[in-house]
Amino acid sequence: MRFKMTSKNSFRNFVRNLRRITISELEDKEKDKFYRQLYDEMKNDLKESEFCLNSSPAFAKRCKHWNQIESNIIYIRPVRDLKNPFLCLKREIENALNNSVDSYLVRSVSKSLMWFYATPSRDDWVTE
Repeated sequence: MRFKMTSKNSFRNFVRNLRRITISELEDKEKDKFYRQLYDEMKNDLKESEFCLNSSPAFAKRCKHWNQIESNIIYIRPVRDLKNPFLCLKREIENALNNSVDSYLVRSVSKSLMWFYATPSRDDWVTE
C-alpha cells in the first residue's frame, strides 16, 4: 500500500493514511504491518510538527486577549495540551504499537480513529 502525503501538515497525512488502512479489506496481519510501517515513516515528521500544532493565538498561552500578542515573546512553545485530539491519537497509536498482538493493534487503532473523528472541532487544532 502506498501512503498519500498530500497535505502540508504531517498530522493530517497520518490520520488520512490510518483511516485508509483501517477501512481497507486487508487481514489483521497486513494491517499491523502497514500501521507499523506508516508510523516508522512519519515518526520524525510528527515530532517536528508537534511544536507548532497549536501556535495560533486562540490556543497559545501567550495571548492576553484576542489578536493581542505580547511583542517580547517571539518563539513558539511546544504543545503540551492534553485535549488536543491529534496528540491524543498519536499517543494512543504509540501505546498500541508496543503490543505484539496484531488483532489488538487493529482494534485499538480503529477505536482511536472512531473517537478522533467524533471529536467536535478537531480541525481547529491544526494550522495549515
